[in-house]
Amino acid sequence: MIKQLIILVISIGLFSSCGVTKRDKYNALNDYLDSVIKDSEEIMVIKEIVAPDLAISMFYGNDFWPKYPDTTVVTREYGIHGLVLEKGKWLDLFDKKDWSKMKKKYGSEKKKVVGESGYWKLDDFRHKKIVFENLAVFLKNKTSIYFDTPEKKVFEFSSPIRYQKKYLVFRVTGTTTKSYWGGFIDLVVVMEKVNGKWIVRGEAGPDYVI
Repeated sequence: MIKQLIILVISIGLFSSCGVTKRDKYNALNDYLDSVIKDSEEIMVIKEIVAPDLAISMFYGNDFWPKYPDTTVVTREYGIHGLVLEKGKWLDLFDKKDWSKMKKKYGSEKKKVVGESGYWKLDDFRHKKIVFENLAVFLKNKTSIYFDTPEKKVFEFSSPIRYQKKYLVFRVTGTTTKSYWGGFIDLVVVMEKVNGKWIVRGEAGPDYVI
Protein backbone atom coordinates (compact mmCIF):
# COMPACT_ATOMS: atom_id res chain seq x y z
CA MET A 1 0.00 0.00 0.00
CA ILE A 2 2.77 2.44 0.95
CA LYS A 3 4.70 1.51 -2.18
CA GLN A 4 1.62 2.23 -4.31
CA LEU A 5 1.16 5.62 -2.64
CA ILE A 6 4.80 6.53 -3.28
CA ILE A 7 4.45 5.60 -6.97
CA LEU A 8 1.25 7.64 -7.18
CA VAL A 9 2.89 10.71 -5.62
CA ILE A 10 5.90 10.43 -7.95
CA SER A 11 3.62 10.06 -10.97
CA ILE A 12 1.62 13.15 -10.02
CA GLY A 13 4.84 15.10 -9.50
CA LEU A 14 6.18 14.11 -12.90
CA PHE A 15 2.90 14.95 -14.58
CA SER A 16 2.72 18.34 -12.92
CA SER A 17 6.29 19.22 -13.87
CA CYS A 18 5.65 18.46 -17.54
CA GLY A 19 2.24 20.05 -17.96
CA VAL A 20 1.27 23.70 -18.19
CA THR A 21 -1.27 24.60 -15.53
CA LYS A 22 -4.00 27.24 -15.61
CA ARG A 23 -1.97 29.29 -13.13
CA ASP A 24 1.06 29.04 -15.46
CA LYS A 25 -1.03 30.65 -18.20
CA TYR A 26 -1.90 33.58 -15.98
CA ASN A 27 1.67 33.88 -14.70
CA ALA A 28 3.02 34.03 -18.27
CA LEU A 29 0.57 36.77 -19.11
CA ASN A 30 1.43 38.68 -15.94
CA ASP A 31 5.19 38.34 -16.38
CA TYR A 32 4.82 39.77 -19.87
CA LEU A 33 2.63 42.62 -18.64
CA ASP A 34 5.14 43.45 -15.89
CA SER A 35 7.78 43.94 -18.59
CA VAL A 36 5.83 46.61 -20.48
CA ILE A 37 4.16 48.66 -17.71
CA LYS A 38 5.16 50.34 -14.47
CA ASP A 39 3.86 49.16 -11.10
CA SER A 40 2.42 52.58 -10.38
CA GLU A 41 0.47 53.16 -13.58
CA GLU A 42 -3.21 52.51 -14.12
CA ILE A 43 -4.04 50.62 -17.29
CA MET A 44 -7.12 49.47 -19.15
CA VAL A 45 -7.76 45.88 -20.22
CA ILE A 46 -10.43 44.92 -22.73
CA LYS A 47 -12.76 42.53 -20.92
CA GLU A 48 -13.32 40.10 -23.75
CA ILE A 49 -10.75 37.31 -24.11
CA VAL A 50 -9.64 37.12 -27.75
CA ALA A 51 -9.93 33.77 -29.54
CA PRO A 52 -6.53 32.13 -30.33
CA ASP A 53 -6.98 31.91 -34.10
CA LEU A 54 -5.07 35.07 -35.02
CA ALA A 55 -2.23 34.22 -32.60
CA ILE A 56 -1.83 30.88 -34.38
CA SER A 57 -1.86 32.56 -37.79
CA MET A 58 0.67 35.21 -36.73
CA PHE A 59 2.90 32.48 -35.27
CA TYR A 60 3.16 30.88 -38.71
CA GLY A 61 3.39 34.01 -40.85
CA ASN A 62 2.93 33.64 -44.63
CA ASP A 63 4.20 31.35 -47.34
CA PHE A 64 6.32 33.10 -49.98
CA TRP A 65 7.44 31.80 -53.38
CA PRO A 66 10.78 33.53 -54.10
CA LYS A 67 11.09 31.94 -57.55
CA TYR A 68 7.49 32.43 -58.67
CA PRO A 69 5.99 31.19 -60.97
CA ASP A 70 8.02 28.21 -59.78
CA THR A 71 5.91 27.18 -56.76
CA THR A 72 8.11 24.28 -55.72
CA VAL A 73 10.35 26.57 -53.66
CA VAL A 74 8.51 27.95 -50.62
CA THR A 75 9.83 30.01 -47.74
CA ARG A 76 8.05 31.35 -44.68
CA GLU A 77 7.85 35.12 -44.20
CA TYR A 78 7.12 36.94 -40.96
CA GLY A 79 5.94 34.73 -38.08
CA ILE A 80 8.09 33.28 -35.33
CA HIS A 81 11.75 32.73 -36.22
CA GLY A 82 14.89 32.26 -34.20
CA LEU A 83 16.73 29.49 -32.39
CA VAL A 84 16.39 27.93 -28.92
CA LEU A 85 18.87 25.71 -27.10
CA GLU A 86 17.51 22.20 -26.56
CA LYS A 87 19.70 19.55 -24.91
CA GLY A 88 22.88 21.22 -26.14
CA LYS A 89 21.60 21.78 -29.68
CA TRP A 90 20.29 24.94 -31.33
CA LEU A 91 16.91 24.27 -32.90
CA ASP A 92 14.36 26.41 -34.70
CA LEU A 93 11.66 27.61 -32.34
CA PHE A 94 9.17 27.19 -35.17
CA ASP A 95 8.45 23.57 -36.06
CA LYS A 96 5.71 23.07 -38.62
CA LYS A 97 4.64 19.70 -37.20
CA ASP A 98 4.26 21.13 -33.69
CA TRP A 99 2.59 24.26 -35.06
CA SER A 100 0.07 22.08 -36.93
CA LYS A 101 -0.70 20.22 -33.69
CA MET A 102 -1.30 23.53 -31.95
CA LYS A 103 -3.52 24.72 -34.78
CA LYS A 104 -5.53 21.49 -34.75
CA LYS A 105 -6.04 21.64 -30.98
CA TYR A 106 -6.78 25.33 -30.53
CA GLY A 107 -7.52 26.70 -34.00
CA SER A 108 -10.84 24.90 -34.12
CA GLU A 109 -12.09 27.34 -31.49
CA LYS A 110 -13.68 29.59 -34.11
CA LYS A 111 -15.17 32.24 -31.87
CA LYS A 112 -17.12 34.59 -34.11
CA VAL A 113 -18.95 36.45 -31.37
CA VAL A 114 -17.09 38.97 -29.20
CA GLY A 115 -16.88 37.60 -25.66
CA GLU A 116 -17.53 34.00 -26.68
CA SER A 117 -14.07 33.02 -25.40
CA GLY A 118 -14.87 34.44 -21.95
CA TYR A 119 -13.94 37.54 -20.00
CA TRP A 120 -10.90 38.68 -18.03
CA LYS A 121 -11.33 39.56 -14.37
CA LEU A 122 -9.13 41.28 -11.82
CA ASP A 123 -8.14 37.99 -10.13
CA ASP A 124 -6.43 36.94 -13.38
CA PHE A 125 -3.84 39.71 -12.97
CA ARG A 126 -1.21 40.63 -10.40
CA HIS A 127 -1.38 44.27 -11.41
CA LYS A 128 -4.36 45.69 -9.54
CA LYS A 129 -4.58 49.17 -11.07
CA ILE A 130 -6.73 47.99 -13.94
CA VAL A 131 -9.88 49.43 -15.45
CA PHE A 132 -11.83 46.85 -17.44
CA GLU A 133 -13.85 47.93 -20.46
CA ASN A 134 -15.95 46.13 -23.03
CA LEU A 135 -14.50 46.40 -26.53
CA ALA A 136 -17.60 48.07 -27.96
CA VAL A 137 -17.63 50.68 -25.19
CA PHE A 138 -13.91 51.34 -25.60
CA LEU A 139 -14.24 51.90 -29.35
CA LYS A 140 -17.23 54.18 -28.83
CA ASN A 141 -15.54 56.28 -26.14
CA LYS A 142 -12.11 56.38 -27.79
CA THR A 143 -12.89 59.39 -29.95
CA SER A 144 -14.63 61.48 -27.30
CA ILE A 145 -14.96 60.65 -23.61
CA TYR A 146 -11.39 59.39 -23.06
CA PHE A 147 -9.90 62.67 -24.31
CA ASP A 148 -11.18 64.37 -21.16
CA THR A 149 -9.47 61.85 -18.84
CA PRO A 150 -5.80 60.98 -18.13
CA GLU A 151 -4.26 58.84 -20.86
CA LYS A 152 -4.05 55.10 -20.14
CA LYS A 153 -2.39 52.21 -21.93
CA VAL A 154 -4.98 49.76 -23.20
CA PHE A 155 -4.30 46.03 -23.66
CA GLU A 156 -6.19 43.22 -25.33
CA PHE A 157 -5.12 39.59 -24.81
CA SER A 158 -5.93 36.18 -26.20
CA SER A 159 -5.87 33.29 -23.77
CA PRO A 160 -2.40 31.64 -23.67
CA ILE A 161 -2.25 28.28 -25.46
CA ARG A 162 0.40 25.59 -25.26
CA TYR A 163 3.03 25.02 -27.95
CA GLN A 164 5.15 21.89 -27.73
CA LYS A 165 5.38 20.99 -24.02
CA LYS A 166 6.86 24.04 -22.37
CA TYR A 167 5.90 27.16 -24.32
CA LEU A 168 2.86 29.37 -24.04
CA VAL A 169 1.60 31.47 -26.94
CA PHE A 170 -0.76 34.43 -26.92
CA ARG A 171 -1.54 37.57 -28.85
CA VAL A 172 -1.38 41.02 -27.29
CA THR A 173 -2.37 44.38 -28.71
CA GLY A 174 -1.62 47.65 -26.99
CA THR A 175 -2.85 51.15 -27.65
CA THR A 176 -3.86 54.11 -25.50
CA THR A 177 -7.13 55.82 -24.70
CA LYS A 178 -6.00 58.78 -26.81
CA SER A 179 -4.47 57.00 -29.79
CA TYR A 180 -6.86 57.41 -32.67
CA TRP A 181 -4.86 55.34 -35.14
CA GLY A 182 -3.00 52.10 -34.46
CA GLY A 183 -1.15 51.21 -31.27
CA PHE A 184 2.26 50.49 -29.83
CA ILE A 185 1.96 46.69 -29.61
CA ASP A 186 0.51 44.07 -31.97
CA LEU A 187 2.34 40.82 -31.38
CA VAL A 188 2.14 37.09 -30.99
CA VAL A 189 4.35 36.21 -28.01
CA VAL A 190 6.02 32.88 -27.19
CA MET A 191 7.09 32.44 -23.56
CA GLU A 192 9.01 29.79 -21.62
CA LYS A 193 9.25 29.26 -17.87
CA VAL A 194 12.85 29.62 -16.68
CA ASN A 195 13.74 29.49 -12.98
CA GLY A 196 10.14 30.11 -11.98
CA LYS A 197 9.65 33.13 -14.27
CA TRP A 198 8.13 33.29 -17.74
CA ILE A 199 10.39 34.95 -20.30
CA VAL A 200 9.88 35.86 -23.96
CA ARG A 201 11.49 33.39 -26.36
CA GLY A 202 10.02 34.82 -29.53
CA GLU A 203 7.59 37.41 -30.82
CA ALA A 204 6.29 38.49 -34.21
CA GLY A 205 4.01 41.16 -35.60
CA PRO A 206 1.33 40.80 -38.27
CA ASP A 207 2.36 40.54 -41.91
CA TYR A 208 0.92 43.95 -42.76
CA VAL A 209 3.52 45.76 -40.61
CA ILE A 210 6.17 47.42 -42.80
